[in-house]
Amino acid sequence: MSGMMMSGMTPAMMLAGSYAEMRAQFLVNAQLWNDDAVRWTLPPGDSPFAQLTFDYTNALAALHRGDFAGARELTPRVESDGLRAIAWIKNHKIEDPGMSEQAPIFNAQLRALLISAEGKTQEAVTELQRVAAKEHALPLEFGPPAIEKPTDELVGELLLQLHRSSEAREAFQTALTRTPGRKLVVEALARTDKELAAAKEGVKPPSIGNPPHKP
Repeated sequence: MSGMMMSGMTPAMMLAGSYAEMRAQFLVNAQLWNDDAVRWTLPPGDSPFAQLTFDYTNALAALHRGDFAGARELTPRVESDGLRAIAWIKNHKIEDPGMSEQAPIFNAQLRALLISAEGKTQEAVTELQRVAAKEHALPLEFGPPAIEKPTDELVGELLLQLHRSSEAREAFQTALTRTPGRKLVVEALARTDKELAAAKEGVKPPSIGNPPHKP
């Protein structure tokens, strides 16, 4: 939701948006999917952007915990939140394609991760790569789009779990060009390089756990 503080937003909307974004960044970047912050709630009020960020983050947390039923329940809520956010943008006549496309990207990410959880990993990889290409096409006038979990990272994580290390490295490198120095990506690249080195030496790669992509 960062970058969405715009004309027409009430102080309450801006405060809720900052709260939701802070929580999302903490959970996504720290990967503490069972932390107390997961159980925080959004104060009552009409704030479609904050609600979208909140429910998206909750769905990611559910996927990482292996709570696929919970993630499936949250996914249509994210879609509904997105429709409300897009309606708000249209009603306020705001021209910002990045904002309008954020919700569809959230929805597509979650659908792909749920497909992966069902064991359809190649289908999930293909879908995430499609979503990443759509994300790349968003305007960058004010920096990368406000996608708390960039799709390139999801592509790389899934490929790494499948031990497709060369492809994973390419995805992580792409992610790093868009978010230079991002700690999660730097660490993922290090794991990928270790797996590539082990493969060259004929060593069986270690199991890499990424709960959102469990078959």
